[in-house]
Amino acid sequence: MRFGLYFLVGALCLFVGSVIADDNPPPAQAPAVPPEVTTTAAPPANPPAATPAPPAQPPANTPAAPPAPNPPASQPPPQGNGTSSPAVPPTTRPTGATTVKPPTTPQPAEHLAPAAQRLEELVNSLPKGPDGKPLKGKALMIKRGYKLFAYKNKKNASDVEEVSKLIMDGRPKVAQQLKQQQDQLYSQRKAAVDQAMEHTKKLKPKPLPDDIPLTYVQINTATGLGEVLVEGDISLSAKDARRRFPPAPVAPAPKPAVATMRPNPNATTTPISTTAQPAASTTTVPARAKRQAQYDSQYPDDIWNDGVYYNLASNLNQKARQAIQQAIAFFQQNTCIRFKAVNPNNSPSYPVITFFPGDGCYSPVGREVGAEIQYVSIGSQCEDIITVAHEIGHSLGLFHEQNRYERNNYVYIDANNIEDGYAADYQAQTSSTNFNYGKPYEYRGMMHYNPNAWAKDPSKPVITAFTSAYQMSIGGSGLPVFGDIAELNLLYSCYDKCDSSNITCAYGGYPNPNNCGVCQCPRGFGGKDCSQRQAPTAGLKCGANLQATTSWQYLKVNNAVGHGLNSTSVNLQNSAHCTWFITAPPGSRIQYMVNYVGFEGNNDALCYDYCYYGGLNLKGMETSWKSEGMRFCCAAQYNVAMSTASRLLVVQPWNLYKYTDFQLQYKIAGKQQAEHMP
Repeated sequence: MRFGLYFLVGALCLFVGSVIADDNPPPAQAPAVPPEVTTTAAPPANPPAATPAPPAQPPANTPAAPPAPNPPASQPPPQGNGTSSPAVPPTTRPTGATTVKPPTTPQPAEHLAPAAQRLEELVNSLPKGPDGKPLKGKALMIKRGYKLFAYKNKKNASDVEEVSKLIMDGRPKVAQQLKQQQDQLYSQRKAAVDQAMEHTKKLKPKPLPDDIPLTYVQINTATGLGEVLVEGDISLSAKDARRRFPPAPVAPAPKPAVATMRPNPNATTTPISTTAQPAASTTTVPARAKRQAQYDSQYPDDIWNDGVYYNLASNLNQKARQAIQQAIAFFQQNTCIRFKAVNPNNSPSYPVITFFPGDGCYSPVGREVGAEIQYVSIGSQCEDIITVAHEIGHSLGLFHEQNRYERNNYVYIDANNIEDGYAADYQAQTSSTNFNYGKPYEYRGMMHYNPNAWAKDPSKPVITAFTSAYQMSIGGSGLPVFGDIAELNLLYSCYDKCDSSNITCAYGGYPNPNNCGVCQCPRGFGGKDCSQRQAPTAGLKCGANLQATTSWQYLKVNNAVGHGLNSTSVNLQNSAHCTWFITAPPGSRIQYMVNYVGFEGNNDALCYDYCYYGGLNLKGMETSWKSEGMRFCCAAQYNVAMSTASRLLVVQPWNLYKYTDFQLQYKIAGKQQAEHMP
């Protein structure tokens, strides 16, 4: 049933249609040179040239979408919204590498100490054991007196010790099963895995600077919470832990020979059950142990149909309170789910979610039937809207994206590169425990791991996309994307509110459950019914509708997508973006190649882990428009011929630092795979 970066955000970003944007965008700064937006039938006179990469940063950790039905193709190609016309004169500024210097490393708006220093300070703040060392994991939670859940009429119902024992005893077996499964997958798809890994080696993205906010993986690993959590940040009740990690079957006692059996008529016996659940595996997992979004034996009691009752612990700091309220506002803005602040001592309904400042970032998945309180920890270093939204996503019923039952169709998990003790956190679900409402696999979803989560060798990903064009799309999503929101709305039957609405949403959009007269749109699409291009960021004038021909044409954009700022925005989720639609005649497809992405002529300037500071987002390769698409920002991705599945290519550059300049060439290709344009 349930469902995957962590940058501090100054203000709430609201998702309106497909646009995730802040009400207060960063002020536009006049560029040093005028914008350049050109469409030509021949290569530009001064095509961007490769330049030496900026000095590498210290090592740091770093992770498109299958089919779904779409509207019929009887309507004409979508038109622009009238606000995106690139009426900007071109410039003759040369873009060659010989006139530029390597760009400086982007500087975040809020300076933070290096990650190692912050983690050390976090660990040193923990209570000490008899040996003078910081307590971690189970011992830490017991010392603090923390509970995972509280139940009526049970004073000591946290079950921390039992949960920890089940997890730690079960991890080796699950890890072995994962290793066997991935070895089998490798033997079946050796050529595809090797090719994907080879492509990934060539990307060589620069790691993000060391002074960015910590991830829940870093925080919870440092505090040893893997002893009591699964998948990095998910807490379990004792009941769920027993289902997820069932004890080994008890061997029945051998039957004695009948001839030697002497029944005692005066004896009293108590029957002993030797029945046990089957051991968890990648193909057989007890119901409710592994879910992303599905109906199970407790549905709908294990989702919040009457609203989410919650409470903020009195010792939560202001930073955490603000992040929680911002995340709640986001979910209420984009779903029909409603949050109700209550006093847990006299709540009209139970359980109540209590947000408290624990020693990490974690949450249970969904509503724990029978509990009075279920605790969500927003501890030190977890107090930002992106981390909080991820944990609330769990509380609402979302599990991690990369653990979907069919994930092996999209990504390969390198079990040999997972740190000891953490392989079980990559355990896949099964088709009997996982239902995703037809949502395409979302590489960039809020619930997706980063590609290097728990990597022994951080220079190699644990998660590799089989379709290599999606490798730079893994992770780094920030707030929930369209697919995350749609899945929650489907899980909670929010779209049923719009059954009587007359609006038809194009390109896989859905009626907004809070206003059925308009649609929520996938990325790249906008307008009342998703039939138009997504509007550009406020203050930008870029984007257009273009027509492909049988000859190569070139779309070249410089100094138009971005604000020219030398530091990242206070609100890093408010990326500057523009959208182009390139269409071909009905029945045709589009062939395209990305020639260049960067700025100041440097084709490596934006090549960071998961294209964090900016890049070029493309959609059209799949037969669904619902996923976020593929991201380009590294030289190894350039000049590779690709084709759309239909007659539309959506081109959307975005930027958080200086500008995202790009050049793309395109032309009409052969017949399309399937008509999926409205």
